[in-house]
Amino acid sequence: MYHRIFAIFICALFFIGCKNAEDYFSEGLDLSSTGYVREAIVKFDKAIHQNPYQKDAYLQMGICYTYLNQEDSAIRTYQKLLTLYPDNTAANYYSGVARYKQHKYKEAVHFFDKAIDSKGGFNATDTNSIQALIDLYKDHFESENAEMDIPTREIMYDRAMANYKSGNFLHARNDFSNCIIQNYNPGTCYYMIGLCRLARKEIKYAREAFFRASNYGDSLALKKLSFLENSYQGGHYPARKKA
Repeated sequence: MYHRIFAIFICALFFIGCKNAEDYFSEGLDLSSTGYVREAIVKFDKAIHQNPYQKDAYLQMGICYTYLNQEDSAIRTYQKLLTLYPDNTAANYYSGVARYKQHKYKEAVHFFDKAIDSKGGFNATDTNSIQALIDLYKDHFESENAEMDIPTREIMYDRAMANYKSGNFLHARNDFSNCIIQNYNPGTCYYMIGLCRLARKEIKYAREAFFRASNYGDSLALKKLSFLENSYQGGHYPARKKA
Protein backbone atom coordinates (compact mmCIF):
# COMPACT_ATOMS: atom_id res chain seq x y z
CA MET A 1 0.00 0.00 0.00
CA TYR A 2 2.81 2.37 0.93
CA HIS A 3 4.58 1.84 -2.39
CA ARG A 4 1.37 2.46 -4.33
CA ILE A 5 0.72 5.74 -2.51
CA PHE A 6 4.33 6.78 -3.05
CA ALA A 7 4.07 6.02 -6.79
CA ILE A 8 0.87 8.02 -7.09
CA PHE A 9 2.53 10.91 -5.26
CA ILE A 10 5.53 10.85 -7.59
CA CYS A 11 3.27 10.76 -10.67
CA ALA A 12 1.28 13.69 -9.31
CA LEU A 13 4.44 15.72 -8.84
CA PHE A 14 5.54 14.84 -12.37
CA PHE A 15 2.32 16.04 -13.96
CA ILE A 16 2.22 19.18 -11.82
CA GLY A 17 5.75 19.97 -12.95
CA CYS A 18 4.93 19.52 -16.65
CA LYS A 19 4.29 22.72 -18.55
CA ASN A 20 2.30 23.07 -21.72
CA ALA A 21 2.72 25.57 -24.57
CA GLU A 22 0.42 28.11 -22.95
CA ASP A 23 2.47 28.02 -19.75
CA TYR A 24 5.70 28.73 -21.60
CA PHE A 25 4.01 31.40 -23.72
CA SER A 26 2.66 33.20 -20.64
CA GLU A 27 6.08 33.06 -19.01
CA GLY A 28 7.58 34.50 -22.18
CA LEU A 29 5.13 37.39 -22.18
CA ASP A 30 5.90 38.16 -18.54
CA LEU A 31 9.63 38.15 -19.22
CA SER A 32 9.44 40.29 -22.38
CA SER A 33 7.17 42.84 -20.68
CA THR A 34 9.75 43.32 -17.94
CA GLY A 35 12.70 43.64 -20.31
CA TYR A 36 14.10 40.11 -20.12
CA VAL A 37 13.93 39.67 -23.86
CA ARG A 38 16.55 36.95 -24.32
CA GLU A 39 14.98 34.86 -21.59
CA ALA A 40 11.58 35.40 -23.20
CA ILE A 41 12.85 34.02 -26.50
CA VAL A 42 13.81 30.78 -24.74
CA LYS A 43 10.28 30.47 -23.35
CA PHE A 44 8.63 31.18 -26.70
CA ASP A 45 10.88 28.60 -28.31
CA LYS A 46 9.76 26.02 -25.74
CA ALA A 47 6.13 26.96 -26.38
CA ILE A 48 6.64 26.33 -30.10
CA HIS A 49 8.27 22.96 -29.41
CA GLN A 50 5.23 22.03 -27.34
CA ASN A 51 2.80 23.35 -29.96
CA PRO A 52 4.26 24.20 -33.40
CA TYR A 53 0.96 25.77 -34.43
CA GLN A 54 0.83 28.46 -31.76
CA LYS A 55 0.92 31.58 -33.91
CA ASP A 56 1.46 34.15 -31.18
CA ALA A 57 4.61 32.43 -29.92
CA TYR A 58 6.27 32.93 -33.32
CA LEU A 59 5.13 36.54 -33.48
CA GLN A 60 6.31 37.42 -29.99
CA MET A 61 9.64 35.69 -30.57
CA GLY A 62 10.14 37.66 -33.77
CA ILE A 63 9.33 40.92 -32.00
CA CYS A 64 11.89 40.06 -29.33
CA TYR A 65 14.54 39.47 -31.99
CA THR A 66 13.70 42.83 -33.55
CA TYR A 67 14.08 44.46 -30.12
CA LEU A 68 17.58 42.99 -30.05
CA ASN A 69 18.21 44.26 -33.62
CA GLN A 70 18.54 40.68 -34.82
CA GLU A 71 16.41 41.14 -37.91
CA ASP A 72 17.63 38.00 -39.70
CA SER A 73 16.53 35.87 -36.76
CA ALA A 74 13.20 37.69 -36.68
CA ILE A 75 12.67 37.06 -40.39
CA ARG A 76 13.47 33.35 -40.01
CA THR A 77 10.96 33.14 -37.17
CA TYR A 78 8.21 34.79 -39.20
CA GLN A 79 9.04 32.58 -42.17
CA LYS A 80 8.45 29.47 -40.06
CA LEU A 81 4.99 30.79 -39.22
CA LEU A 82 4.30 31.72 -42.85
CA THR A 83 5.21 28.17 -43.86
CA LEU A 84 2.31 27.01 -41.72
CA TYR A 85 -0.01 29.97 -42.34
CA PRO A 86 0.96 31.83 -45.56
CA ASP A 87 -1.85 34.36 -45.13
CA ASN A 88 -1.03 35.34 -41.56
CA THR A 89 -1.34 39.13 -41.57
CA ALA A 90 0.98 39.85 -38.67
CA ALA A 91 3.76 37.55 -39.90
CA ASN A 92 3.71 39.20 -43.32
CA TYR A 93 3.54 42.68 -41.81
CA TYR A 94 6.40 42.16 -39.37
CA SER A 95 8.43 40.49 -42.11
CA GLY A 96 8.03 43.74 -44.03
CA VAL A 97 9.02 45.81 -41.01
CA ALA A 98 12.16 43.72 -40.49
CA ARG A 99 13.20 44.12 -44.11
CA TYR A 100 12.49 47.85 -43.98
CA LYS A 101 14.91 48.11 -41.06
CA GLN A 102 17.47 46.31 -43.20
CA HIS A 103 16.88 48.92 -45.94
CA LYS A 104 15.46 46.22 -48.21
CA TYR A 105 12.58 48.44 -49.22
CA LYS A 106 11.30 46.57 -52.28
CA GLU A 107 11.20 43.33 -50.30
CA ALA A 108 9.38 45.18 -47.53
CA VAL A 109 6.75 46.38 -50.01
CA HIS A 110 6.20 42.78 -51.13
CA PHE A 111 5.37 41.65 -47.60
CA PHE A 112 3.25 44.71 -46.87
CA ASP A 113 1.29 43.85 -50.05
CA LYS A 114 0.75 40.32 -48.76
CA ALA A 115 -0.36 41.62 -45.37
CA ILE A 116 -2.95 43.91 -46.96
CA ASP A 117 -4.11 41.16 -49.32
CA SER A 118 -4.63 38.86 -46.35
CA LYS A 119 -7.12 41.38 -44.99
CA GLY A 120 -9.17 41.57 -48.15
CA GLY A 121 -6.96 43.85 -50.23
CA PHE A 122 -7.09 47.55 -50.93
CA ASN A 123 -7.06 49.50 -54.19
CA ALA A 124 -4.14 51.83 -53.49
CA THR A 125 -4.31 53.44 -56.95
CA ASP A 126 -7.83 54.80 -56.38
CA THR A 127 -7.75 57.55 -53.77
CA ASN A 128 -11.48 58.18 -54.24
CA SER A 129 -12.42 54.54 -53.85
CA ILE A 130 -15.39 53.72 -51.65
CA GLN A 131 -13.18 50.91 -50.45
CA ALA A 132 -11.17 53.47 -48.50
CA LEU A 133 -14.26 54.29 -46.49
CA ILE A 134 -15.21 50.64 -46.11
CA ASP A 135 -11.71 49.84 -44.92
CA LEU A 136 -11.89 52.62 -42.35
CA TYR A 137 -14.74 50.82 -40.63
CA LYS A 138 -13.49 47.31 -41.37
CA ASP A 139 -10.63 47.84 -38.93
CA HIS A 140 -12.87 49.17 -36.17
CA PHE A 141 -13.84 45.80 -34.77
CA GLU A 142 -12.03 43.50 -32.42
CA SER A 143 -10.96 40.09 -33.58
CA GLU A 144 -9.72 37.06 -31.69
CA ASN A 145 -7.18 36.42 -34.42
CA ALA A 146 -3.78 38.00 -33.80
CA GLU A 147 -3.26 38.60 -37.50
CA MET A 148 -6.32 40.88 -37.62
CA ASP A 149 -5.01 43.24 -34.94
CA ILE A 150 -3.00 45.41 -37.36
CA PRO A 151 -5.20 48.01 -39.11
CA THR A 152 -4.86 48.21 -42.87
CA ARG A 153 -4.17 51.94 -42.67
CA GLU A 154 -1.09 51.23 -40.52
CA ILE A 155 0.23 48.66 -42.98
CA MET A 156 -0.51 51.04 -45.84
CA TYR A 157 1.40 53.86 -44.17
CA ASP A 158 4.48 51.65 -43.75
CA ARG A 159 4.14 50.46 -47.33
CA ALA A 160 4.00 54.07 -48.46
CA MET A 161 7.24 54.81 -46.61
CA ALA A 162 8.90 51.76 -48.16
CA ASN A 163 7.70 52.78 -51.62
CA TYR A 164 9.06 56.27 -51.08
CA LYS A 165 12.43 54.89 -49.96
CA SER A 166 12.58 52.65 -53.02
CA GLY A 167 11.80 55.55 -55.36
CA ASN A 168 8.27 54.45 -56.25
CA PHE A 169 6.84 57.91 -55.61
CA LEU A 170 3.52 57.44 -57.38
CA HIS A 171 2.50 54.39 -55.34
CA ALA A 172 3.80 56.03 -52.19
CA ARG A 173 1.69 59.11 -52.85
CA ASN A 174 -1.43 57.03 -53.44
CA ASP A 175 -0.95 55.16 -50.16
CA PHE A 176 -0.37 58.39 -48.24
CA SER A 177 -3.52 59.83 -49.82
CA ASN A 178 -5.56 56.83 -48.70
CA CYS A 179 -4.15 57.19 -45.18
CA ILE A 180 -5.36 60.79 -45.18
CA ILE A 181 -8.85 59.63 -46.17
CA GLN A 182 -8.75 57.41 -43.10
CA ASN A 183 -7.42 60.30 -40.95
CA TYR A 184 -4.23 58.37 -40.20
CA ASN A 185 -1.22 60.68 -39.59
CA PRO A 186 -2.61 63.30 -42.02
CA GLY A 187 0.04 65.92 -41.30
CA THR A 188 2.94 63.58 -41.94
CA CYS A 189 1.16 62.07 -44.96
CA TYR A 190 0.69 65.48 -46.58
CA TYR A 191 4.36 66.23 -45.92
CA MET A 192 5.42 62.94 -47.52
CA ILE A 193 3.14 63.62 -50.49
CA GLY A 194 4.96 66.92 -50.83
CA LEU A 195 8.29 65.09 -50.91
CA CYS A 196 6.94 62.67 -53.52
CA ARG A 197 5.77 65.59 -55.66
CA LEU A 198 9.07 67.36 -55.18
CA ALA A 199 10.99 64.24 -56.26
CA ARG A 200 8.97 64.25 -59.48
CA LYS A 201 9.62 68.01 -59.88
CA GLU A 202 5.91 68.76 -59.50
CA ILE A 203 6.64 71.98 -57.63
CA LYS A 204 3.16 73.47 -57.67
CA TYR A 205 1.57 70.33 -56.19
CA ALA A 206 4.44 69.87 -53.75
CA ARG A 207 3.82 73.36 -52.44
CA GLU A 208 0.13 72.59 -52.03
CA ALA A 209 0.88 69.42 -50.07
CA PHE A 210 3.35 71.20 -47.78
CA PHE A 211 0.79 73.94 -47.18
CA ARG A 212 -1.78 71.34 -46.10
CA ALA A 213 0.79 69.65 -43.87
CA SER A 214 1.63 72.98 -42.25
CA ASN A 215 -2.01 73.32 -41.21
CA TYR A 216 -1.40 70.29 -38.99
CA GLY A 217 1.57 72.00 -37.36
CA ASP A 218 4.24 70.05 -39.23
CA SER A 219 7.43 72.10 -38.70
CA LEU A 220 9.30 70.35 -41.52
CA ALA A 221 6.49 71.24 -43.90
CA LEU A 222 6.74 74.89 -42.86
CA LYS A 223 10.45 74.88 -43.68
CA LYS A 224 9.83 73.27 -47.07
CA LEU A 225 7.02 75.70 -47.79
CA SER A 226 9.19 78.65 -46.86
CA PHE A 227 12.00 77.34 -49.06
CA LEU A 228 9.71 76.91 -52.06
CA GLU A 229 8.07 80.30 -51.61
CA ASN A 230 11.47 81.99 -51.40
CA SER A 231 12.76 80.03 -54.39
CA TYR A 232 9.79 80.97 -56.56
CA GLN A 233 9.20 84.48 -55.26
CA GLY A 234 8.08 86.52 -58.23
CA GLY A 235 7.94 83.36 -60.34
CA HIS A 236 5.18 81.03 -61.45
CA TYR A 237 3.90 80.12 -58.01
CA PRO A 238 3.14 83.17 -55.82
CA ALA A 239 2.78 82.65 -52.09
CA ARG A 240 -0.66 81.44 -51.09
CA LYS A 241 -2.53 83.43 -48.47
CA LYS A 242 -3.53 81.49 -45.43
CA ALA A 243 -7.16 81.48 -44.53
